[in-house]
Amino acid sequence: MNRSPALGVIFAMLLLQPGWGLAQTPMTKCVGNGRTVYTQAGPCPPGLAPVEMRLQPLSAADAQPVPARRGRAALAAAPTTAGEPERVSESRRKRANRCEALARQIEQIDALARQPQSGARQDALREQRRRVQRRHADLGC
Repeated sequence: MNRSPALGVIFAMLLLQPGWGLAQTPMTKCVGNGRTVYTQAGPCPPGLAPVEMRLQPLSAADAQPVPARRGRAALAAAPTTAGEPERVSESRRKRANRCEALARQIEQIDALARQPQSGARQDALREQRRRVQRRHADLGC
């Protein structure tokens, strides 16, 4: 049989695509009988009960969705006296979220630094941690 080389290349690309579809597949943690099983293939096996998992974002950029921008007309139409406490609490909430995201980022850097790394990589991680820690301190966290 004479198959097109392009078809083989396309098939190989599909097979080698890292993580294709894994981000969209929910993961279930199943616990019971003194063991824990993680599955993406649907419900838990017999005798094991599903447990709710709360996954944190992998990066600080994913920690908080970007709010939609409001136009000047919407800001001008907003009440000034009644809106002030809302803005203050909103800015405190945003600051607290940023502080939490930076703290998680420091934890992630620390976890990486505990792994076997080259000297240059350890130096880069130390510098990255200093920058994040400086931002954390600048926010007054």
